[in-house]
Amino acid sequence: MQRLKVLGLALVAALAVSAVAVSAAAAAEFVATPVKGAVEGTQTGNHVFTTGAGKVTCTKAAAKGEVGAEKSQTNKESVTYTGCTAFGFFEAKVSEAKYKFEVFAGSKVSPFQGAVEVEKPDIIIEVPAAGCKVTVSQPGNGKLEKIEYVNKGAKEIEEKTNVEKIHYTPSGGQCGENKEKEDGKYTGNEAIKINGGAGSIQVK
Repeated sequence: MQRLKVLGLALVAALAVSAVAVSAAAAAEFVATPVKGAVEGTQTGNHVFTTGAGKVTCTKAAAKGEVGAEKSQTNKESVTYTGCTAFGFFEAKVSEAKYKFEVFAGSKVSPFQGAVEVEKPDIIIEVPAAGCKVTVSQPGNGKLEKIEYVNKGAKEIEEKTNVEKIHYTPSGGQCGENKEKEDGKYTGNEAIKINGGAGSIQVK
């Protein structure tokens, strides 16, 4: 009987180790070559940041980054916004934004699910004609959902951003009361490639 108990415990332990190994192997990741290749992203539609005062729309959003490893659950990008207008007609200026995109380990089928984190420095949206600005800082803006990733062949990922509960602080004029708010929203899609399409990138 004692021998049977030992064998039973050994079998349970082996199954547990096997389950962990299978789980790790099934984890979704960004898979890219060459390592240290340049990440390049171009918008596939307008990028829109919505505040309590209204919408800021940018017609162009160019992303740049670097692949840190062949396989990773995160991808860092710096995005430059141009062609921006606020509240329908005011010209707006948006500072360069740094983001860390994540694909969830448990996401197994397309579209793969993930989140995004705002990194330092602050993102500043200025609306000179309205005499105001909006500041988006790192605190409170980690793991914003939802992000979806769709493989477009072996060389491109469509990155779909539709996040809510963004923390931001308006300042003056039409932007709103100078008080932190948590009702910001952001939408926008990007086509992500490596070295202009010379490399490969997928979520697997």
